[in-house]
Amino acid sequence: MQLNVYVPGPRAGVVARLDRVVAELGRNKNEVVLDAIERIVAELEAQLGADHPSFDSFSIGVGVFRREDLYEDRVGR
Repeated sequence: MQLNVYVPGPRAGVVARLDRVVAELGRNKNEVVLDAIERIVAELEAQLGADHPSFDSFSIGVGVFRREDLYEDRVGR
């Protein structure tokens, strides 16, 4: 999957900082960006509150069934 992100002129400095940091650390830019996205998404999910499931819940007419339950053995891989 590819994700293209538009960076408006006033925020171009953050890309320059990213370039400098990854060069100094010797890390892959894609990995650093994905790490940052994971962190901010986790923070945003936390802001939604504990009652907001990480996966959508839905009723199939057989008690409570969550997609998370179906894929429980795969989570964390």
